[in-house]
Amino acid sequence: LQEDTKKDIVKYVTMEIPLIRAGSRFLCGIKTQEDQFNKTGLSPKLIGQMFELVGGFCKMRPDSYETCLIAALCATSPDRGIRNATDYKILSNIQETILEILRIKLKIDRKPMRVLASHIAYLQSLRSYSYTAENEWFKFISHKKKIISIQELQSDGNVGEEQSRGGIEYLVCSHS
Repeated sequence: LQEDTKKDIVKYVTMEIPLIRAGSRFLCGIKTQEDQFNKTGLSPKLIGQMFELVGGFCKMRPDSYETCLIAALCATSPDRGIRNATDYKILSNIQETILEILRIKLKIDRKPMRVLASHIAYLQSLRSYSYTAENEWFKFISHKKKIISIQELQSDGNVGEEQSRGGIEYLVCSHS
């Protein structure tokens, strides 16, 4: 995949997969405290959307295999404005394969087709969420450190130079 495609995937997946994970943890008895999110600086509207999506995931009650397949479908979604035609086709083919695996798994488990439909609808909800929430989330993803402690400067030897975490570049690019 091209670098731009990788960046697009990582940007959106960092907003979506944690919600799947939070729902999965909730189903295992690990509760997420909404008040913890209120301290992060995220807007109450965004926090509300996040918890609504976690609740929607919990209502589906997917097992661990279904959860993994849903996350894989999320991660391989080509509908994120992927501009490279080859990358779009690669992601589409991967996603079709994963969807077929999920369909077969549900059939083996004798679950009705409406379960598959609910999983697909949930993915659509995630996509809508990340599309509307991207501006707020990108503030965190592309954060560059503005205040540097004197210890950081002295230990790194870059006195006078601005250090940054690099945001999405840090996550996607390999470091030598």
